[in-house]
Amino acid sequence: MKVFITCTAHDLITGKKRIIAKGDALLNGNRLLYPDSEKGYRNSVSFDDDCIQLERIGEVSSVTSLSKKNNGESHVNSIYGEMIMTNELIAFHRTDEEWEVEYRIISGDEEVLHQILNWEIEIR
Repeated sequence: MKVFITCTAHDLITGKKRIIAKGDALLNGNRLLYPDSEKGYRNSVSFDDDCIQLERIGEVSSVTSLSKKNNGESHVNSIYGEMIMTNELIAFHRTDEEWEVEYRIISGDEEVLHQILNWEIEIR
């Protein structure tokens, strides 16, 4: 089904908020597909029983699998190779109008990302 979304990223380390996608998207049950507003990369988010998966396909691609029970993994592929980091799902919720995840990514002992992603979904 075609929907209109606004996806906001709130970086909890820097405190900055930004809209990373605003426009038409496709909603197919538990999966949302959309291009980002900055570079046109393809993005998807899916909510399954045990895992929330965030995927970005572009010049730098990534797959972040957020386990609802344990720590998960984030895979980032670039021209420099693949990096694999641990992630932790902190909170999530999903309604018909809004999806949201809070998670952090850890490399070694360092927190490299702690953010909230929010998707406002409008059915047209």
